Amino acid sequence: MGLAVASVQLPEEVLTVAHIPRENMDKECQKMVVMELYRKGYISMGKACEIAGISQWEFFDLNQEAQATIHYDEQDLEADLRLAKEVFK
Repeated sequence: MGLAVASVQLPEEVLTVAHIPRENMDKECQKMVVMELYRKGYISMGKACEIAGISQWEFFDLNQEAQATIHYDEQDLEADLRLAKEVFK
């Protein structure tokens, strides 16, 4: 997967108010973008986890913190079942 790189400039006080350490800013901004893409339905939960480099459990925690809705449809179920079949062969 090719990666696009974006540069974000934020006032220091935004990081302070959001409790984001400067050294974690890139990762936290990436998570925020991924959560928004997921919330709008542009990417699946699995893709969001893959991009953010987090587990589904961590994703559920992020959703809960953001008070976002989990979208889980038939395609997600089918993908999870395929993965389970591969893992438990």
